[in-house]
Amino acid sequence: MTDFLFFAFAAAYCAVACYLDLKKRIIPDWLTYGGIAAGLVAGAANCIYLGAPFATQYALMLAVALALGYALFLAGAWAGGDAKLFWAFAALFGAAGRADAVLPVALFACSAILFIAVTFASNAGALMEKRRECARIAFETAKKAAGAAAVASLFASGFWNELFLVAAVAVIVLLVRLPKYAWPVILLASIAINADAAATAFPAAFAIAFSVGTLARVSMEVVSPGLTYRVRKSDLKEGMLPAYTVIERDGKAVLFRPKFNWKRIAMAVGRGGKDAAKILQDAGLVPPASARVVADSSDAGGLDGRQLQRLKKLENVRWLQVRTTQAFAPVLCACFLAALAGLF
Repeated sequence: MTDFLFFAFAAAYCAVACYLDLKKRIIPDWLTYGGIAAGLVAGAANCIYLGAPFATQYALMLAVALALGYALFLAGAWAGGDAKLFWAFAALFGAAGRADAVLPVALFACSAILFIAVTFASNAGALMEKRRECARIAFETAKKAAGAAAVASLFASGFWNELFLVAAVAVIVLLVRLPKYAWPVILLASIAINADAAATAFPAAFAIAFSVGTLARVSMEVVSPGLTYRVRKSDLKEGMLPAYTVIERDGKAVLFRPKFNWKRIAMAVGRGGKDAAKILQDAGLVPPASARVVADSSDAGGLDGRQLQRLKKLENVRWLQVRTTQAFAPVLCACFLAALAGLF
């Protein structure tokens, strides 16, 4: 009976969060902080009742959720409300008697996959209209995925044949431009070292690299452009998400477009030492320190009042390309309720 009542409370809590996120595109502090407080109080009671092992796991779970949510917020993938809702769910897991440091990671991974699936499903019409472009992207990615899978197989043969690590290597190598047709040579080398490991790692790494690479490129090159529209300067509002980062230079607005270049990144690492911010700036991945950012495309919270005021003052800005955003709270809530029901 207690479990049913708690699940009913969680379902009602999620319903309110989804309604506010879909209707007003905001998850208020009273809801998120209220959930965090309620979860911590009930979780603390469970810590006393279940003892030190549960308390240790609960503390680790909260720490992992805090670090992951804050990292996603800093990266601009989540707005503040999404991160705080994530922390509330971590606290509420303890209230339900569940404490596992991996649980927040699983919750995020499942919600991210579901979010991608929903995004693709809602844009199925646009994808069908551009199926030739999607097929071209898939073909090009398959060639790169073969090289990535070969390198991952070499890693599995010589170092560690763990699926998670092999998949991570394949996805990272997907960003590297390998010599043309080098993958058969690399694959033969991995087979010579450990044929069993290579036979297992290559198809798995290829499937993962191909899937991730294709989804990422289709999202950026096909789906994302269809989700942008132009807004007059006078019609801009707080919360609108710029499609591009805009910086101010000599009193004028200039578009900043990051360029991923491994050679430039390597040089920046050599010059920047341990200063991560300087490395990213020298690599051209983030605006230089001297630039004034007036519209940040990586900030999931969208335009704030200060940025909006500055944009409207710049004379050379007449339009701004903005993105249509989709609420993340519904998929996060769905996965949270699934976790409470014991589905993962």
